[in-house]
Amino acid sequence: MSDDNKQTPVAGGGDYAVGYGKPPEATRFRKGKSGNPKGRPPKKRAVSPEDDLRSVNERVRAVLEKPLRARTEAGMVEMTPAEAMVHRTVQLALSGDPRALREGLRILRDLGLLKPAPEKVPDSGVLVVYSTPSLEEWMRETEGDNQLTKDPLEGIPGVEGMLREAGMRKEAWEEGGDV
Repeated sequence: MSDDNKQTPVAGGGDYAVGYGKPPEATRFRKGKSGNPKGRPPKKRAVSPEDDLRSVNERVRAVLEKPLRARTEAGMVEMTPAEAMVHRTVQLALSGDPRALREGLRILRDLGLLKPAPEKVPDSGVLVVYSTPSLEEWMRETEGDNQLTKDPLEGIPGVEGMLREAGMRKEAWEEGGDV
């Protein structure tokens, strides 16, 4: 068998054989006309990183400036999301959250509301030490507030029996004296 038997002649009696890699003339691309009439879509215009960052900053700013209603101790209050975030950070920091405390301190420092620590502690200074009152003075000053004004052994079951076994009198025990 030859290759001529496999190919189908063009309808019209021409000598052109239709086959693999040889499409019929009616379905071929026309001269002067593109096979992709709409063409490749144009590339999207490249946005510079500065413009892109500016666009993101503008959108974030718009979101943070749009008022919302937030629940506080005073009830429902209208505030911006930025204000709500600061309120929440302060609330968490005061409740002991270390991350919120660190963030709150950073915000205060960035706003200039937190004074920087002195670079050097002075070498000299005055240290004031107040005298502490004696136990009797302290008990007199805090007479109504102090639990120690009551008998310390009162209410403890078996104390007098233990003291008797140890050969002590209760009065001697309270005075800190000998038996």
